[in-house]
Amino acid sequence: MADDFADFLLARIAEDGAVAREAQDADPNGAYLLGLIEGSSLSPGDRVMVHPKRALAECEAKQWIVEQVAALSDMHEPPTTLVLGDGVLRLLALPYADHPDYRQEWRP
Repeated sequence: MADDFADFLLARIAEDGAVAREAQDADPNGAYLLGLIEGSSLSPGDRVMVHPKRALAECEAKQWIVEQVAALSDMHEPPTTLVLGDGVLRLLALPYADHPDYRQEWRP
């Protein structure tokens, strides 16, 4: 796994975490509105609400996954393990495909 790919993912996850922390600080018992994902089955005007604690937990889990896959790469794990890890990261990166720093070669 290339360091720039892991860095890209960790930066997006950190941005998501910052938004969730802001929402939690503003209303610790509330939820915050997520933008609709292009190509989703939701109709225009549908709202997706997520509790900030859940969003933060998801960010922590994603960060852990990225770090573990990077560690596998550093340990020169067997090719099958690296291919699976790379595939997981490519899937984690898909929600950020519209980000200007996303590279098409990262698509699964």
